[in-house]
This record gives sequence, structure tokens and C-alpha cells, in this order.
Amino acid sequence: EGEFHLPFQREPQTFCNKRHDRGEGAFLHLVTTGGLDRELTPFYQLLIEVEDKGDPKKYGYLQVNVTIQDINDNAPVFDLDQYQSSVFEDAVVGTSVLQITATDQDEGTNADVRYFLDEGTPFQIDPKAGTIAIKEALDYESKKEYSLTIHAVDNGVPSLSGRTEAIIKLLDVNDNDPVVKFRYFPTTSKFASVDENAQIGTVVALLTVSDADSSAANGNISVSILGGNEQGHFEVHTSPVPNLSLIKVASVLDRERISSYNLTVSVSDNGKPIARSSFASLVIFVNDINDHPPIFQEAEYKVDISEDVPRGSYVKGVLATDGDSGQNANLRYSLVSGNSLGWFAISENSGLVTSAAVLDRETASVIVLNISAKDQGLQPKISYTKLIVNIMDVNDQVPTFTQSTYHVALVEHSPTGSELLLLSATDTDLGANGTVHFTFDPETPGHVQELFQLDAATGRLSAATELDREERGSYLLYVKATDSGSPPLSSSIPLVIHVRDFNDNPPVFTPGDIFKSIPENLPLSTSLNSCSWYHLGRIGGK
Repeated sequence: EGEFHLPFQREPQTFCNKRHDRGEGAFLHLVTTGGLDRELTPFYQLLIEVEDKGDPKKYGYLQVNVTIQDINDNAPVFDLDQYQSSVFEDAVVGTSVLQITATDQDEGTNADVRYFLDEGTPFQIDPKAGTIAIKEALDYESKKEYSLTIHAVDNGVPSLSGRTEAIIKLLDVNDNDPVVKFRYFPTTSKFASVDENAQIGTVVALLTVSDADSSAANGNISVSILGGNEQGHFEVHTSPVPNLSLIKVASVLDRERISSYNLTVSVSDNGKPIARSSFASLVIFVNDINDHPPIFQEAEYKVDISEDVPRGSYVKGVLATDGDSGQNANLRYSLVSGNSLGWFAISENSGLVTSAAVLDRETASVIVLNISAKDQGLQPKISYTKLIVNIMDVNDQVPTFTQSTYHVALVEHSPTGSELLLLSATDTDLGANGTVHFTFDPETPGHVQELFQLDAATGRLSAATELDREERGSYLLYVKATDSGSPPLSSSIPLVIHVRDFNDNPPVFTPGDIFKSIPENLPLSTSLNSCSWYHLGRIGGK
């Protein structure tokens, strides 16, 4: 009968022995007392001593090698609680960014660690190597920094895991063009404008520049005018305010020469190694001031118009131009003077002159209209022109005799060709329309016309033969005055010719011989008889 001992076990004791006796002898049971930790002590070499109860005692020894088998009791542990790295935003997909390492004190599959990342980032990790690489294109302007949660999981059953954080900062590169924005005056305006009389140095527009890249990637912003400013009318001024420039007037403007400008503005960020630029178009409208008077196309207009044109007929169109714009060039026409008869009217807007009444050349043959053109500026300017209207004659006037009836006397037996009368008729028309000739009216019998001569041009009426009062004492003629118009106009008047008696016949008694007996004592003054006589020259004469 003996006892078992573990004489060389370290403290704390991990094993103990328990004896069990049986009929044929004693048995040793080696029992753990707890506290095994393979990661601290993976192997034990035990020396077992057995002694008997003899005297002297005898001893026996046994070496027992104990290997501790691993269980998955250790989670993967990362080298760092937080990793940090940086990468340029233009790094290509697949570029390695960071190396992650986690260790597991277990062994075998319990220490076989695999890595993975939470979803939603542009990065990926090699599950075995722990290398973090770019999975998608990066953009500093969209997101400047990523916080990645990295998991390390062993293959134990059940598996254990650990996690850490990696901060990856993106480094900006100059990959964005500068963006230009204009501000106008007033601020509600949608385009730039400047008065044509603006002083040099007047601010036309503000130019602000924004660049999504960081200041580290950009240099100093520079602004210049590349085109549309060949006359040098504008210039760029920098402002103390960052990324703000002023477009100012650099020289005298003249809207009538250049009414608008289209400036090409260049903006460069001067980044390294390659600067980026952008271009913008700035349209500047030059506001008109009323510095130009209206100008008529002609200083004097002339027109010929027939006097018989109906009301509303076109006479002439006058036109003025104004080098200004807008209301400063919005012209209104009016008749200033010369229209006292009210014969003409003018369109206020178009300058069209028309007839407003029936014309009469015989009343006025020339009308001089003074016409004005006035712009609608706040301080309007006005100009004048003349329209000389020559009213052309039409044959609208009937020849008029100086008397409505003529009475003329001619002594009988006056010689052939004796002048009876010089007729006169007037016609206020012009030219052929006012040229009058005289004729006998058809109402005058032909045998009467034969007794007289009428000069068609002069109107001289004379005897064509000797007249005898004893044959006819008077004649009624109708004389017509006709102009040379087309168609001709005429008028007629009656003319009475009285034949005056000339003593060309002796008296004649009837009967030719008178015989009468009277008493001798007939008283004085007693009528003896009556007799009659006549005189050819005057009927009833005694």
C-alpha cells in the first residue's frame, strides 16, 4: 500500500491526484483543479511519485506529459484601437489604403482570422490579408473623410470577433473647374446694364468665384476679360473680399456706337501642378440717355397733289430717326403751322400726311406745312422739317363772263367789221384749264350767226354785214365761253344787239293827194281834214 505525490508542481497547483483502491491494488486518478489556460501554459510535464509504506520506504516515479488542447476562448484583437490613413481622391480603384492586422491567441482554426467591413463605403478589405483598398471612385468634394468599422472574426465554433475603427481622410486634388456667378445692379435684374454716360470706374457687375476644391489644391484665383472688350471699355478689379471681383467701366461709352457687349470672362484657380480654368459670358446692355435729337431724312419735303383728291388720300410720308433707344427714340409727329385751312392731317406715330378736307387750288395753290418730330424722353428733344405741297390744278372752274347779260347798240348801215363788243370771261384754273375761247351757242340761229363775227381767242364781236334797222331792229344772240380743259367746261350768256336808226328815209303821206272843199266863212281853228304820214326810219313819226 502506497501514496501518490506530485512533488514538483508549481503554484497554483493545476492538477491533483486521487487514489482509488480496488482489491488488486490502488489506482491513481490525475484530476485538474481548474485554471487551465492554454494561452499561458500549453503543456505540462508531471512527475508522479509513489511511495510504499514499508520501512524503509521505497519510491517509484512516473513522468506524465499533459498537452492542453485549445478551445476558442480568445477573440481576435487588433493591433490598434483606431487606424488612420489618407489617400488622394484621384487614386484609382484597387489602390491599397491601409493594412489591418488582428491576432488571435487561440490556435488552429480558432486563430484563423477573417476581416470584413460594414457596407456603404467605397472601400473593400481583403478577408485574409486585411488590406483595405479602394472599391469605388473617391471624391473629396462629396466626402472628405470616412470612418470604417472593421470586423475580425475567427473560425472557431462558436466564432469570436473583434472590431476596430479606421479613419481614412481624402486628400484633395485640383479636379474641379472654378464656377463663375455674376451679380447685377439692381440685384433683382437678370442682366447687366450701364448708362451710356456712366463715369469711369462705375461698377457694372460683381463676379464671384466658387471652387469645390480646397484652398490647398488651388492657388490664387485670377480673373481676366478674354474677348468682347476690344475697345477697352471695361476692366476687372480685384476686391479685398476673397473670390470677389468687380467689372468696372474703363472708358467713355457711346450706346449709339455700341449698344451691348458680350464679354468673355476667364477665371483660373492657378492650382498645382495643373491650373483649371472656366469661361463665362457677361452680356452688358448700355442704357440710352436722351442725347440725340430726331433727324428728318430730308430738311424739306416736296409733293405735288391734285386738288380733287378725296379726303383721307395719301399726301406724303415724313420720317425721322433718333439715335437713342426706347422712349428716347419713340417719336411723335405733329403739324406745327401752315395748316390753317385744315386741309391736312398727320399720323402722330407714323408721320403719314393725308388730306383731311376737300382741296381748292384756286384758294391756295401752295401749302407749306411745318412738321415737328419729338421724342418721348424725360427731357424731350424736338426737330422740324417742311413739307411743301403744290396743289395741282384740275378743270373744276367754269369760265365766267364779266356780265350775266350784254346789251349793245350798233347804228344801222355801220360798215362791215364794225366792233360791237369785246367779250371777256375769266377762268381761275391754270393752263389749258383756264384758257378760254368764245363761240356762238347753238341756241343762236344760224342765219343770225351769219350777220356777226366772233373772234374765238379775243372775244371781239363785230358786224359781218351792214344791218338795216328798217329790216330788223334787234338781235338776240347766245355767246359761249369754253375752256381748254379735258373735259372742257363752258358757260353761255345772252347778248342783245340793238340796231340804232340812221335818217336814211324821207317822210311819205298817205294817200298821196288830198282834196277838200270848205266854206268861206269857216271859223278860225276849224279842223279841215285829217291825214297821215310815215317815215321809214321811225314808225309813227309825223
